[in-house]
Amino acid sequence: MLPIVIAIVAVLCLQNVAATFKAVSPARYHINPMEQRRMPQQQEEAVRVWERPIAAKGGRERLHSVRNVVISSHGEYASRLFKKNRVRREELLVLPNKYWFSDDYRPDVFGLTVSMYNYDRNTTYVITPGEAVSQE
Repeated sequence: MLPIVIAIVAVLCLQNVAATFKAVSPARYHINPMEQRRMPQQQEEAVRVWERPIAAKGGRERLHSVRNVVISSHGEYASRLFKKNRVRREELLVLPNKYWFSDDYRPDVFGLTVSMYNYDRNTTYVITPGEAVSQE
């Protein structure tokens, strides 16, 4: 399930990259004339490469039907005393404009952090050890 989620998120991000390739003029970056002739071919190849995973996962209609993404992850890091600690992250993206996540470092000093971003209302809410912050 996680590889599919990663592929969907990558495709969403890369869709914008493919659009950017078409919008940027190569002359704007002072590329020499020999390089400039190769740019359209490279751009076409880049678009072709990005379109393959979209087609493999069911096409653009299926991609645009995605309404939310859940990502769970964990990792390890060494503290100042070289003790191995774990970090756990839970994320929920409700497309297109809402994002919740929590980072759990407990029992380390970093504790538990929970954040919420609502871009429709331009609202942020962050809870960290010892205080809660709301920004509107």
